[in-house]
Amino acid sequence: MLSVRLEIPVPDIVSLLYRLNNEATGLVNHNDMVNSNKIANHNDMVNSKESAVIQEVFDSLARMGWASFVKNRLPLLKLPQEILEALQTGKIAYTKALAIARVKDEQLRRTLLEEAISSNLSLSQIKERIQSLQQKSESNSDALPQRLKITYQQINKSKIWEDPKKRKQLEKILNQLETLIQPDQSSSPKSNS
Repeated sequence: MLSVRLEIPVPDIVSLLYRLNNEATGLVNHNDMVNSNKIANHNDMVNSKESAVIQEVFDSLARMGWASFVKNRLPLLKLPQEILEALQTGKIAYTKALAIARVKDEQLRRTLLEEAISSNLSLSQIKERIQSLQQKSESNSDALPQRLKITYQQINKSKIWEDPKKRKQLEKILNQLETLIQPDQSSSPKSNS
């Protein structure tokens, strides 16, 4: 609506709203003022006509003020694409979208989004799922050293050394492990034994 009323492309509206917010909060810097000539009629701050139109549009919507919109809703445009699409089509509430967007792993995030939509999960259920995913991830990383230790003990107790094929295979795996940890050892001083 602002784009139509001000005859400015949507990406420039986003910039304009951020600049207006910066002005209102006292965060305007010289670059904002110099770069504003594309949008504003002068090289200073957001002009009063633009400010008045913005205020008028938000007043007519009566849902929230422009400052609240900039703080709470404008950042939603930076959400991952699949979440943004679900949000724009009304498949998910914005609080749920924000929670799901915090999941870093793209595949897990997509799966959680699909589950949240299909099962109509509440925000607290989504947060529980996220916490569960994080705990699984942490436990998997904690379990790896333990697995390595147990495997080492089992190799020592086994008769793998007596079977030439298995011994050769073990040697190959050991070489791969040594190669894997090599960069870590190259930074430490080598001993002359």
